[in-house]
Amino acid sequence: VKERSGFDFLQVHIKPVDIPALRPATVVYVEEAINGIINVINPAVVTEGSDGNIYLTRYNVTHEPGLKFGS
Repeated sequence: VKERSGFDFLQVHIKPVDIPALRPATVVYVEEAINGIINVINPAVVTEGSDGNIYLTRYNVTHEPGLKFGS
């Protein structure tokens, strides 16, 4: 195992999207990257719980390895 110095750069991009199959739910697109390489792509349904908290139900999406953040 190679030791790394410094810190990793974590980026998260969240934007609203319209997915007809999930209407009338509010849906966002979530993209997470570490050091510019995407490791998570999820659509997520946004709901408000009875406790007043906001929850995301994320759905896994298969993606090509090595995608660059924001592409």
